[in-house]
Amino acid sequence: NTDALIAALPEWYAYGLRAITVGFQGGWPVTMFENPVDMERIDNNPFGTDGKTLDAAYVARMDRLIRGADEVGMAVIVNIFYWAQAKRFRDGKALVDALHTACDFIRAGGYTNVMIDLANEYCIRLFEAHPLVNSEEGMAHLIELAKTWSGVPVGASAADATVHPQVIAASDYV
Repeated sequence: NTDALIAALPEWYAYGLRAITVGFQGGWPVTMFENPVDMERIDNNPFGTDGKTLDAAYVARMDRLIRGADEVGMAVIVNIFYWAQAKRFRDGKALVDALHTACDFIRAGGYTNVMIDLANEYCIRLFEAHPLVNSEEGMAHLIELAKTWSGVPVGASAADATVHPQVIAASDYV
């Protein structure tokens, strides 16, 4: 799948696409309407439960994709946390450690075409297990940490038309 995605990037660029979002923890991998799947059964988490390790295969694919996008002049918005997978962290400290681990990967890569989307729809009820992600104050704090640790622009995507002034103030982009 990664090879096919990288191969498609030049054509997408030709049509005007300049950025793609790729999640460390994936996203909604199934259709919402056909054959509903229990999202919590799908394990697509490259981080250890303590947040201190990243699966080597995920890292290799992410690196290839970021570099492939850079070759055609595209940016990659790297999403760190997805609600269905963030529940796999044993506690809030593990979540912060996972953020640090992901940011270390990004910084070490020396990428010039990466932005971070810290959490997909951070303010939805499904993130309540992690108040650091789910609260305005916590998300603003995580954004500041990610900016320091990664060295790239950082923001977070909210749900619907939610506006949290503290998160917007902390973000490099909205």
